[in-house]
Amino acid sequence: MLKWIASKLQIDQQRLYTFMSLLAAGKVAAFKERRQELLHRSTSFYQTGAKYAELFYSGFMLGLLSILSSAYILESERESGMGRADAVLIPKVGYGEQALVIAYKVSKELEGLTAMAEAGLAQIASKGYGAQVRAHA
Repeated sequence: MLKWIASKLQIDQQRLYTFMSLLAAGKVAAFKERRQELLHRSTSFYQTGAKYAELFYSGFMLGLLSILSSAYILESERESGMGRADAVLIPKVGYGEQALVIAYKVSKELEGLTAMAEAGLAQIASKGYGAQVRAHA
């Protein structure tokens, strides 16, 4: 799968793994910048339109997150707490202690991104999505 993703995104496998490691290391700003470059180079809004944009993005991110499967357990849309996180990465034994809980949000306007991100963080906390991570401890 890694080889297929790398070819579709026109990036070599090692650079792709290094790119995804930015997220796992908590280097979100650098990850976000590189992810945006990959999205612009590999896809178009017109492939999905507004109706399916979040679903497409979720699939795109799951493909990328699967690259980290040697070090993380990847769970998607599984019940946790009082809802379902879009994606959860739980470190395997010997690969650190930092888990990632991800909730995707859509904003129709650039100005709404910060508010949507804050809503996502609030949702993770209020719905108790961390329960899934604690269950693996």
